[in-house]
Amino acid sequence: MPKQSKWFYIADGAKARLFETPGSTSNLTLKNSWSAPDARKKSSDLGVERPSRGRTIGTSAPYAVESGSLHERAAEDFLIDQAHMLNEAFRGKEFTHLVLIAPPTALGVLRKHLNSKLFDGLCTTVDKDLTNLSEPDLKTYIQQHLS
Repeated sequence: MPKQSKWFYIADGAKARLFETPGSTSNLTLKNSWSAPDARKKSSDLGVERPSRGRTIGTSAPYAVESGSLHERAAEDFLIDQAHMLNEAFRGKEFTHLVLIAPPTALGVLRKHLNSKLFDGLCTTVDKDLTNLSEPDLKTYIQQHLS
């Protein structure tokens, strides 16, 4: 029988926290937290990368192709790993409902990499960056706005 719990996953590109409640949000407990040290660093601290270069056909005008900063890629990699973790938990029936709370960019990456059955059937999204709230403030926010 699947576990009857609701998960609240709060993330941005550098850190995430997962709260769980078996029913009412008054019983909210921190299940896990993660951080991505590289996603917190500046791109210049992660290394130097020159953009790809090419030439326009018909002219000899050079151009550079930007593929995102190293910082942005580290944040995206972190979120992709987190989406895989949530997909595994979904397959293992570890929760009955998931509430994703993240800023728009992070939500977009998560949405792209989450199992469509999970995202369409068991998921609610909140477009806010609450990662910098303390644990008590976050619990209060969830109890007041998402119960």
